[in-house]
Amino acid sequence: MVRTGKGGRYRYYACAAHRLKGTRACGKPIAVPEAQLDQLVIGALAERLLTPKRLSGLLRKAQAHRRTLASGNVHRRSEMRKSLKTVDAKIDRFYSALAEGTVTDTALFRSKLNDLQTERDECIRLLSLLDTDSPQLRKALSRQQAKSVATTLKRRLLDAPKPLQRRYVRGLVSNILVDREKAVISGPPAAIAAAITSGTLEREVRSSVREWRPQGESNPCFSLERAAS
Repeated sequence: MVRTGKGGRYRYYACAAHRLKGTRACGKPIAVPEAQLDQLVIGALAERLLTPKRLSGLLRKAQAHRRTLASGNVHRRSEMRKSLKTVDAKIDRFYSALAEGTVTDTALFRSKLNDLQTERDECIRLLSLLDTDSPQLRKALSRQQAKSVATTLKRRLLDAPKPLQRRYVRGLVSNILVDREKAVISGPPAAIAAAITSGTLEREVRSSVREWRPQGESNPCFSLERAAS
């Protein structure tokens, strides 16, 4: 978590466990200057993740994940439509009861009808998410295409203003684990795949899918001491 010192002049990433729970949770807390860690992460993303080899591997994994997700969505869409049909039937019965004059407690009637309408709206929202077309991914990258895309993404990342760089990091990274010697970065391949598709880094893309580990490689990792020096 971010902490400040000297009236806000200095900003640090500090151990949240120690801050919130004390020494029992973390007996040896560390603190890293915010600007330093931000730049180290940006540099690691540019130099160790946005490479032709990694982009090609991540694209293959993203395509496999897309196929699995599409298959599962067929079942989820069917179940959600059944749920919507059930809710609509309940709402119809409520209005029929009202028309027939069998409703005696109007306050309770309105409360239950509002609950059903809320449930119906949620079903429609979830269905709309399932029906939203995902952006098309490139089927493959030639060696030259991978090199060109990697170069473009690196340049956009390194040349972006700091606020925009942070947005990029939030879109490409899900976890940054920091200890006294190193930091390990991991994130969803769908985010990189979306960037590969457009050749840009224009949006924040979040996804709860498998972490970066193309072709058995480790996630980007860098030494804090070496990088700081």
